[in-house]
Amino acid sequence: MSTSVAVENLYVMRYMGNKRKLLPRVNAAIKRLSRQGDLLIDLMAGTHSVGFSLSQRNRIVANDIGVYALPIGRALMQRPAGFRPERYLPLIAAAAAENRGAGSFQFFQTHYADTYFSPRQCAEIDDLRYAVEVLDVEDRYAADLAMAALISSMCYAQSTPGHFAQFMPKNHKRIVPLRAISIVEAFRERFRFWPIPNAGRRHEVLAEDWRVVFAAGFAEEARVVYIDPPYNTEQYSRFYHVLETLVRYDNPSLSCKARYRDDRFKSNFSYRSQVEEEFAELFRRCAESCGADIVLSYSSTGLLDVEQFARLCCPYYRLQEVERISHPHSTQGKGTKSGVMELIIIFNRS
Repeated sequence: MSTSVAVENLYVMRYMGNKRKLLPRVNAAIKRLSRQGDLLIDLMAGTHSVGFSLSQRNRIVANDIGVYALPIGRALMQRPAGFRPERYLPLIAAAAAENRGAGSFQFFQTHYADTYFSPRQCAEIDDLRYAVEVLDVEDRYAADLAMAALISSMCYAQSTPGHFAQFMPKNHKRIVPLRAISIVEAFRERFRFWPIPNAGRRHEVLAEDWRVVFAAGFAEEARVVYIDPPYNTEQYSRFYHVLETLVRYDNPSLSCKARYRDDRFKSNFSYRSQVEEEFAELFRRCAESCGADIVLSYSSTGLLDVEQFARLCCPYYRLQEVERISHPHSTQGKGTKSGVMELIIIFNRS
């Protein structure tokens, strides 16, 4: 069977602020500050592109507040030797058929039909989500891989401009081909053929507030802490709330036309009134928890500028270096914004 380009390139999903295209520059900065085998903290990992790219070189503790990022990170970085995904396909198919008959999982059919997905696609999502639950009893890694494959398949088929902050109207010209996509077929291809290597080292993947990583001692041996925080006033949770609900499957209360979770997370890094205090606390907690240097990814259009970072990092760090890279930014489904610089900022312990 020939596989899609997305599968061959291990493309999980479109993600706002993803560092996939900037990996050579980000990784070069991290490698200058660390040796092979050193511990790297990927504090706000998103879809784990940075941690995954270095997972054969370094030990990784990867964290993101979004629960949907947890199975993606585990799938990419915790694959056991000898894992054979094809052996689980019959179990997945049987579990999906069981849900189709019993209707144990129906949340997507009830709440999202004819919004982000067609009614048929919602039924497929519910069936496969039930199958993940069954699979978790048999093999946790298989369940994580299945969840990541389902997330990727949903993002491939979503009737949206590229995120879940809004869905397309029924008369949109792109609706017909998107609604024709089989979630099940896209899932099977990803689950079976994603070229994920065996875990070369022991990696931890978390879904916590960033403070927990330091408070719980995960960073004590770290050589580098990589930070890729929100940089503007957009709350990322509004772009991925559907995926959060998929993973939690907790029957949340939904509101607004976009069907947002009422309890969705909001980051202090995206509030002008709180961003300086949040970064000051981050520098302090990092310094108190470990002797690591910091590599920060930020945007030239962000809420803070380099001079503010140089002030906020004191007295714990010295702003050593700023690399500026021309990097057009996505505008939430409305194309790209040119003239934007990606900043890679290195902070050394004072």
